[in-house]
Amino acid sequence: KHCKEGRVVAYSCIFFGEHRPSGGYLDLAECFFQNLDFYFAQAARLDQAGGYMYEYLMADLIQNRCPPGDQRLLDRLRYIDLPLEASFFLVNLEPEGREDMPTSYICNLIRMSCPGIRPFLLEHTIFILLASQAARPERAQVESLLDALRLPLRSFSYQCFVSSGFRCLTGLYDAAIQ
Repeated sequence: KHCKEGRVVAYSCIFFGEHRPSGGYLDLAECFFQNLDFYFAQAARLDQAGGYMYEYLMADLIQNRCPPGDQRLLDRLRYIDLPLEASFFLVNLEPEGREDMPTSYICNLIRMSCPGIRPFLLEHTIFILLASQAARPERAQVESLLDALRLPLRSFSYQCFVSSGFRCLTGLYDAAIQ
């Protein structure tokens, strides 16, 4: 049983055949568990780095117009596993009373309560980039998103804006202006 911060993250079991390790089973098991713990720690670090890179990339694309063939952009997208072309739409959540609203707290709250949603923060505005199966966002998809956000945002007042659908991620600049 492998735990991280009090949560069980994995179970493992080792079965041996005819080969008997010279150092004993406990030494081999301890080495295995250390390597497994190292793997989980590395995966968590890479996940966190990818999350930071995602936020910076989205903020950069919203603030600056970028050509679709930019190699630097393609490399950054490959690292965070995000396609350049798909059917996207941008959701903009603007909290009312921006000055005293804890937007970073709200962003983290959304991230923790809705694992499939990757919000990012730009100044005092929360953005959510969603991929759509249709060329344009459908009302049902937006309502589904708002239902998922209702619980974590129940204590806050905000306005929600949804952009028109766009096919290339470089259209994020124009979607944010809408």
